Amino acid sequence: MQIWILPITTLIGLFSAAVDYYISGLNANVGLEATRLVPNANLIGATANGNNSLKSFWDYTLALRTVF
Repeated sequence: MQIWILPITTLIGLFSAAVDYYISGLNANVGLEATRLVPNANLIGATANGNNSLKSFWDYTLALRTVF
């Protein structure tokens, strides 16, 4: 009897885009960032437990920076 243990190759795709806008005269910046996290099928299958599984999602960040 042979038992083979094969490693699960998992990958996570991470895509991000950011925009910064400098507000002239106020010495401030406004930033907006959107990030997309995409796990591959192997990772989704490895984390599935019948009730929950890993899913793709978006993350948004809005930032206001000032200098005093």
